[in-house]
Amino acid sequence: MSELESPNKILVSWPSSDAPLPSEPGPAEYPGELRPNCRPFIRSNDLLGADGRIRDEAAAQELRRRSAACGYVFFEKLLPPQAVLEVRRAFVQILDDAGWLDAGREDALSTRATRTPLGTKLEGQEEYRPIMRAFQSLESFHALSRSPKLLGVLDALFDEPTFVHPRNIGRIILPQKNDFKTMPHQDWVHIQGCPNTITGWLPLGDVSVDDGGLAVLEGSSRYGVRRHWNKDLLGLVGGAGGIGVTCKQLEERGCVWKTADYQAGDILLFNSLAIHQALPNLSDSIRLSCDFRYSGLSKEVVPDGLLPHGNIAPWPDLYRGESAGAGTRRWAGDSSQEFYWVPEGARPRLVERIPGYHV
Repeated sequence: MSELESPNKILVSWPSSDAPLPSEPGPAEYPGELRPNCRPFIRSNDLLGADGRIRDEAAAQELRRRSAACGYVFFEKLLPPQAVLEVRRAFVQILDDAGWLDAGREDALSTRATRTPLGTKLEGQEEYRPIMRAFQSLESFHALSRSPKLLGVLDALFDEPTFVHPRNIGRIILPQKNDFKTMPHQDWVHIQGCPNTITGWLPLGDVSVDDGGLAVLEGSSRYGVRRHWNKDLLGLVGGAGGIGVTCKQLEERGCVWKTADYQAGDILLFNSLAIHQALPNLSDSIRLSCDFRYSGLSKEVVPDGLLPHGNIAPWPDLYRGESAGAGTRRWAGDSSQEFYWVPEGARPRLVERIPGYHV
């Protein structure tokens, strides 16, 4: 790999246009089971032709305009629902084998949780790691991030070839554990690299508002990088990443929370500067979803963005599929998808992380 470009100056022109930040953030606005009033996403299926691809250059320009204005674009059934449900089936089997699911559930795709307390089985905890490793060992999970129609939309969105980040994430949101839900935040502080990196959030099955789907603060990406506060300063017990932002100022400026009752095959594409949060999971079932990340090939990525999520295991071990419940085997598909970012010109240029965007 080439040497890092240093220093990373990509955000010099991205200061926040907000009023001066307070010395203390005040309490979190959406703790526990409290959720914002949400409106429906703007659907962008009207930009697609009969083949499921962006219709023409005028539609591509409108796609880019919507993304810049709203911070997201949302498509219903852009991905084949059956392919999504096959990945769900594999995830469900992993959870079932681990004893996380109700043994009496009747539907093979059900994620109704066991009544045994699952409170210690949270991302970052030791009991979560075998599950994460098993997810990362699934070829079908990684292949979903490269669905042809999705990449066609992304090529139009970036107006250049898309780089698919290999760091794919399988998310588990436990029911009734909303003190640990994902609080409002921007992905850039975690991803870094190019500010126009896109997260693809994909529900693995139907996810209603009450099941803990994702909500985006429409228009928030236009206000630059926000100060992120430690969960303790926000008065929170926990939350993915341990940091979050306050949203009141942006809500007063007209930014509005948007969400959907998601179905298998839907995908939400949002900018890494768009503030978003997980809604509380009020159901009795584990919510499953995927985070995929994308950027234009000519842009920037940090080196750890090329590692598996959580650096859970070396890529060769994951490619063997050892932890996916199918014995020791290599992935059966196209081997060119292994280490596809290594050849010269096959990835964005590498840049260093910028410290100091949270306290």
